[in-house]
Amino acid sequence: MHKIAVIGYGMMGQRHAAALRALGYQVDVLMGRDAERTKEAAGKLGIKKSCTDFNCLAEMGIDVVHVCTPPSEHFSVIKQALESGMHVVSEKPFVFSEDEGKALVELAKAQNVINAVGFNCRYHEACSDARNIVRNGMLGDVLLVNGSYMQEFHALPASFSWRYGKESGGKFLATTEIGSHWIDLMRYITGKEVVALQAVYGTFMQDRVVADGMQWPAGQKTGTPFRFEADNAAIVTFSLSGGALASMVLSEITQGRYNYLEMTVTGSDGSLWWNSEDLNRLKTGRKGIDVSEKVYAFGDGFNDSVTNMLSEVYEDIESGKRNPAHRYATFSDGLKNAQICDAIYRSAHGNSAWVSL
Repeated sequence: MHKIAVIGYGMMGQRHAAALRALGYQVDVLMGRDAERTKEAAGKLGIKKSCTDFNCLAEMGIDVVHVCTPPSEHFSVIKQALESGMHVVSEKPFVFSEDEGKALVELAKAQNVINAVGFNCRYHEACSDARNIVRNGMLGDVLLVNGSYMQEFHALPASFSWRYGKESGGKFLATTEIGSHWIDLMRYITGKEVVALQAVYGTFMQDRVVADGMQWPAGQKTGTPFRFEADNAAIVTFSLSGGALASMVLSEITQGRYNYLEMTVTGSDGSLWWNSEDLNRLKTGRKGIDVSEKVYAFGDGFNDSVTNMLSEVYEDIESGKRNPAHRYATFSDGLKNAQICDAIYRSAHGNSAWVSL
């Protein structure tokens, strides 16, 4: 039986622990930065041991690590795990820089361990069917991919967390927090790679105050002044392999959109579209034939997608090798994603000039 550690006790750390429990695996230790809070979280999750130092994982003989920390910590934690010969499941975004990503991809290959990145949207049944439709040529040649990812999470007032610190959250916000999911899903469904891109950022409601753990527009509350400087909105145009085009609109300040990812793929012989707020329906259309809708009556939800992803990851951990039929994103996918996100940042901060990849 494998010995498993989850690092990080936020929303995704809790989700990974619950998914593992549903799959019949026991999490042996929860690791976090704050000893008391980590111990408390471990108790709530039914995990018997907690710690704050990576050395305890090696001492316990941990061989599988789930990295659910703020992304600024991913590289150092994943590197330690790989050097210890551990299989690694990393939450997204994988890393912030190309150099870090390349180093981890090479190290994982050298250590011959299973590695995965938590792009769980791949595991919605409709998205897997969309991939099969596109990859089997049922839409003809892919011409255009367009869509958006809209959330209200950072509309003010909003909680003030690590995401807003440059050291913990990095230089990105919407690009990596939600845009990374859209980019991965586009690559997964279509098989297309980004050749070049052009981006513009929105940095809205910059002048704020922080009071009682919440952010407010400046002037609405008495508190500590805070200047917001990251991207809470973005519009990106992509040139894809094979001559296709794509466009993506991101917003984390669209009130009423709790978690809305949508994508339309236009081909020479038809089109399809899907969105995450109606995730168990997939629509396809052909001119002169009408629109068809497939309903997944026993379909899944967000939490199920994480469980289903980890199910395939652990099948490969048990067998000791990657099954090519499995859908989960690897560190190589995470590296591609990081390269694209970095290019988006460079374009947005470079007068929206086209950036080649």
